[in-house]
Amino acid sequence: MRKTLFTAMAGVLLFASCGSDRDYRARPKTDKKLIILGIDGMDPVLVKRYIKEGRLPNIAKMIEGGSFLDLQTTDPPQSPVAWSAFITGLDLDGHGIYDFVHRDPVHLESYLSTSRPVPEDTMLGIIPNGGGGHELLRGGEAFWQSLEKEDVGATMVKIPANFPPARTDANESMSGMGTPDMLGTYGTFQMITDEPEWKDKHVSAGEIHMVDFSKSDAVQTALAGPGAEAAVEVSIDREQNMALIDLEGEKVLLRAGEWSEWTPVDFGVGLTGSAAAHGIVRFYLRSVSPFHLYVSPVNTDPSDSDLHISEPPSWSEEMAKSIGRFYTQGMAEDTKALVGGVLSDEEFLAQGNIVFEERIKMLHHELDTFEGGLLFFYFSSIDQQSHMYYGSMEADALPQYAKYAHVVPELYERMDAVVGEALAKAGDTPVVIMSDHGFAPWTWKVNLNTWLAQKGYLSVHPQGQTGKGILGHIDWENTQAYALGLNQLFINLEGREAHGVVPQDEAEVVIQRIKRDLESWRYSETGQRVVTKAMPAPVGQYVDRAPDLIVGYNRGFRSSDSSAMGAVGNEAIERNEGHWNGDHCMYAGHVPGVLISSKPLGISKASLVDFAPTVLNYFGIKVPEGMKGKLLFESDL
Repeated sequence: MRKTLFTAMAGVLLFASCGSDRDYRARPKTDKKLIILGIDGMDPVLVKRYIKEGRLPNIAKMIEGGSFLDLQTTDPPQSPVAWSAFITGLDLDGHGIYDFVHRDPVHLESYLSTSRPVPEDTMLGIIPNGGGGHELLRGGEAFWQSLEKEDVGATMVKIPANFPPARTDANESMSGMGTPDMLGTYGTFQMITDEPEWKDKHVSAGEIHMVDFSKSDAVQTALAGPGAEAAVEVSIDREQNMALIDLEGEKVLLRAGEWSEWTPVDFGVGLTGSAAAHGIVRFYLRSVSPFHLYVSPVNTDPSDSDLHISEPPSWSEEMAKSIGRFYTQGMAEDTKALVGGVLSDEEFLAQGNIVFEERIKMLHHELDTFEGGLLFFYFSSIDQQSHMYYGSMEADALPQYAKYAHVVPELYERMDAVVGEALAKAGDTPVVIMSDHGFAPWTWKVNLNTWLAQKGYLSVHPQGQTGKGILGHIDWENTQAYALGLNQLFINLEGREAHGVVPQDEAEVVIQRIKRDLESWRYSETGQRVVTKAMPAPVGQYVDRAPDLIVGYNRGFRSSDSSAMGAVGNEAIERNEGHWNGDHCMYAGHVPGVLISSKPLGISKASLVDFAPTVLNYFGIKVPEGMKGKLLFESDL
């Protein structure tokens, strides 16, 4: 009977594809065109190396007829900071994004820097920046908003640091990095398993659902969703090495080693008061016995989204009708499942390939329908896989990682092929490649709060005596400074921090002393400088967000995750043996991005803040006085 069920289901469980063309709205038109490919994390040193090795023929040809420069990134060179500069043409004091996280100086809690949920009792039907329950915290005007005001069309695909999307009436933007999943997190996977070792095991950014197949080949469990759960029934066939997953009536049949297509799932309580919240998940069945089923984070369904992920809001639905459902969560590659051991390296790379292929399908669609104005398209794959495998290319890589030294160069080769396709489609249209930063190995984890404690700048309560929140262990009465975030250091300033003790008139002396100590800090085992430069943060109108010092680490050094959340450990520096072995949250001079143009630019220096004014000028729009950048090229290329 079971064989009949599985055989029958194998024949009928086919996923319908949505292939209808997008129905364009009336929107600004211009005959002038520009294509920008944002390739997050593309590194100039690696580009030069791979061109020399003959791995990047299309990019090499592009450079031969155009330009190639290192692109100055922001300090700190964190993605939300860098992309905010790209979007607005402003420095940190203009767009107000200083780190991945900011801190509330009164409550001494952290929050995501680029957006935050809006409390229901303050919404009153009017959401700041059109957030659908979220508020965009980035200051400044997005350059595609300025384009629209002058009747120049723009399409921005998966642009980071833009959730919820900046308001437009016709120009299109789809949010990327910073877009939450349906649980309100930035990627919470789930796993259904009967493997005993996972019982009571804590997995960061994951939920484990234990099941028992000892009495029956069919079990029931549930997936966590927004304010509700979705029932799941799993039936296994050990002989055929298959599993049938019934998710609220949606049936998925998988063999061991197979990935599912997107599966829709509705939860009983909507995010915005609707009758149901509409999500989508992908399944991966590693094995039937023991049972190991990975479930992707619950993404909002782009064909019927409860989150405001595109502008105009209907654009995500139109995209889904054209190419099928796709990842909507900000960073789709599930690095957390890899780090947590829920996905193996091979499985993670397969999942990353799904993301990459989805993105290529989107790019082809946009190139085919591009009629004029600006097309910006974002790729995350090089960034996310460099985080996992950059360190594998180092001479001292740990054996378990060294065998994956091929991953990054092969991904650059695949990206080069995509660039070749884009160039062929573009014809005479100028094409620009840019990245927000480059990459470096992350060899040493820096516990900055531990160093502050060792130097006498920070004190902790005796064990067992803690206050509230993630910083409750700090003895504020005896603390002059603390770190929170990957590159931020704050003075415990009187009148600003909740328990501030450093008088206003002494703050600068403390800051300069800490700056001097940081810049003279050397790691005893290697003699290397730990911090290349500690810099005062530009403040502007965002005095409540700005740190007192931005810590620019030396190449190979980066804040530990625990110190970034305020923890104080035993050692100030420790070897990084984790899978996340490549990074860029160091001093900006160590990790520049790339600027590659199919047309000659005639410049020798370039910065991220230069893009917004350059794009406006290219389309004949006067550059606002407040923009910090210079022109990368004139109105003609």
